Amino acid sequence: MAKTRGGLISSFRTVSNTEASGIFKPNFITALNRDGGFPSPSKFKINSNGTITTFYGGGSGYVRHGGEWAHTITVTEICTVTWYLWGAAGGSGRYSSDRHAGNGGLTYATVEMQVGTYYLYIGEGGEGTTSATANGGLGGWPNGGYGGKGDASGAGGGGMTMLSTAVYATNMSDSTIIMIAGGGGGTTGYSGHGGHGGGQEGRDASSGGTSVGWGIGGTQSAGGAQNGAKLVGGNSPGSRTVSSANDDGGGGGGYYGGGAGLGDGKPGGGGSGYYNTSLTTNQTYTASAAWTGNSAGGTLVSPPDVNSILANSNWGGNSDEKYAQGKISASTTQHGGNGLAYFSVA
Repeated sequence: MAKTRGGLISSFRTVSNTEASGIFKPNFITALNRDGGFPSPSKFKINSNGTITTFYGGGSGYVRHGGEWAHTITVTEICTVTWYLWGAAGGSGRYSSDRHAGNGGLTYATVEMQVGTYYLYIGEGGEGTTSATANGGLGGWPNGGYGGKGDASGAGGGGMTMLSTAVYATNMSDSTIIMIAGGGGGTTGYSGHGGHGGGQEGRDASSGGTSVGWGIGGTQSAGGAQNGAKLVGGNSPGSRTVSSANDDGGGGGGYYGGGAGLGDGKPGGGGSGYYNTSLTTNQTYTASAAWTGNSAGGTLVSPPDVNSILANSNWGGNSDEKYAQGKISASTTQHGGNGLAYFSVA
């Protein structure tokens, strides 16, 4: 089961039409529609662990993962909002260097939000392993798969990012899911790269589909092998805490989760994205390009972006901490980059 978190709150900052960068301040700040005062009435409020921020027409902003279970959105007036969601990246194993964890995918669409309650889940990056033989990494919330323990222990898959009208549950109805961005698969540092999150489909791990054991990406109708399922990233077939020959990376969470690896040190696949055609318009989803080989050459592959929204999110000026970014296995513990959401209110 994926690890859930609580405690820290996510934070926000007002973003104008001409400026969309910077880490949000630790405290919520009420958004302004224009210079000169507060517009009336407000469109919606976001509650994160008891801290409430109000947004108005013409406003925009980023929402990040801060340890919360979910952001609760209360819509007070019907409004049209364009949402951009990035899933979280998978974590990295420590067996060797030069193995790239799967990036999070991107889904964006326009939603006519009705008066009522919505839920926004920002994916948590998959947990990296602390050594080559440590316990497998936990999957990122919501429901990335965990990695298995062995001589090349696997990292956890990244959590999906989801906007819905109902509380997350593995058996929730499609009618309550508005959109999802898939999480990336975790690696072991031994054999190949994790599959990127979707996108229409999650990407296979770097040798997935052609060799037995590499994690397969989730699709629009099925989870990837091994153990991927609807709204669930695949857990490693081996134990997370007891060493076995199945020391594999976990699959990324998604509409259908990516599969874990199977066998000796195999990486996980990415989870698929989703948008509900009955509840959204102007829909698009995309993923980082599929792997064509097993050598990353020490170069990070960027997550998908549109209109430089992700690039302008300001991850502290350090590309290693970029949202949705899978990292390259190294001599230090490498957790996957958390997911992200950006919205613009008409």
